[in-house]
Amino acid sequence: LAADLDAWEVEREERVHELAEKHGMKPKEVRRRMLSLSTYGARRRPSTYNAKISRIMADLNESRGAGERYTMPEVKLMVAEDPSMLEGFSKEEEKEMVKAILTKRERKTRGTHANNLAAAVDAKRTMDRLMIEITSLVERVGMIGFAMFSRAHVHNKSLPVTIQSWGALNFFLEVLKRDPADVSALFELWAVSRER
Repeated sequence: LAADLDAWEVEREERVHELAEKHGMKPKEVRRRMLSLSTYGARRRPSTYNAKISRIMADLNESRGAGERYTMPEVKLMVAEDPSMLEGFSKEEEKEMVKAILTKRERKTRGTHANNLAAAVDAKRTMDRLMIEITSLVERVGMIGFAMFSRAHVHNKSLPVTIQSWGALNFFLEVLKRDPADVSALFELWAVSRER
């Protein structure tokens, strides 16, 4: 194993230098980006400028119907042509605008979905991000693992999802002597039968 890991390290360094040369970067920067490829990061607080743009867009679109609304790029172009649109807001209004964006973000992150399709799309995108994270942990920091997900309500139509890296689900077969599919089915049964 040690020899294989050494060989892999040499291959990785060669690839780092190839990418650095190809993109005109220093190898150190390529290495930094490669090892911090996480999609999870702290979200920035909305700027006052973005809060104003959002408010201006809402005001402009208030009386417009579907299909007639201004898009964010259109509003930004209007503001670039007429910077006075950004003026006339008090400090208190600016704080309220930023707070409104934070509230909207929170609602989008934790809120319920309008329909089953929206819920399914959210679940799929979240699982895709988690799969990337869990599988890339092996290369980035040398950790393996698995995650199991199941519907939490009997009327939910979602299928169980299991994510693994480096064959981590073999733990169930080799140590617990249980098929991972059986464990997933038991987990789903437990999840839908719990009292809330």
